[in-house]
Amino acid sequence: MSRRGLSLGIGLTNACDLSCAHCYRPQGPALHLGLDEVRACLDAFDVGSVNLGTGENLLNPALPAVLDELHGRGVPTSLTSNGLSLLGLDEARLRRLHDVEVSIDFPDRAGLDAFRGEGVWDRTMAAIARVRGLGIPVTVLAVLMSTNWDKLGAVAKLAASLGATFRVNAYQPVHGTAHMPSWTQFWEGYRLL
Repeated sequence: MSRRGLSLGIGLTNACDLSCAHCYRPQGPALHLGLDEVRACLDAFDVGSVNLGTGENLLNPALPAVLDELHGRGVPTSLTSNGLSLLGLDEARLRRLHDVEVSIDFPDRAGLDAFRGEGVWDRTMAAIARVRGLGIPVTVLAVLMSTNWDKLGAVAKLAASLGATFRVNAYQPVHGTAHMPSWTQFWEGYRLL
């Protein structure tokens, strides 16, 4: 393994301002990792890059200090968000991010707002515009589910129109199977992409 070779995913928090039915973050009271715990992870592993995901990172008060620590160590850092963290984080720290991932599961306002919550579409589009305006690469991240498998091609086209790359995760039935795609939906969804 080369020096600084591991990609480390860190869930700084399970707190989120949304309650998306398909999310696999731990439910219950808000839990946060602090700067000392992140430092321990960075010291324990040969870290080449970090992704901050799982909950909505801005809801952890340690986020600015964690981002400063990662930057100080020269660790390329990406952040996954529903838009909240990207709109709330100061510009200097945003500019340090290697890239960001923004969650969009439906290709239009009606679908996304119905699934994630009213106003999420507008917030997500504003977040993407902000980070793209700062020159930060954006990836649109969608979850393939029984409710959107046939719409992911349109989400991919939306991502392209926003100047973003596109990534799909298959639904993980951590808290239930309500959104689990059937075998046919799973494979047809990927074929359509």
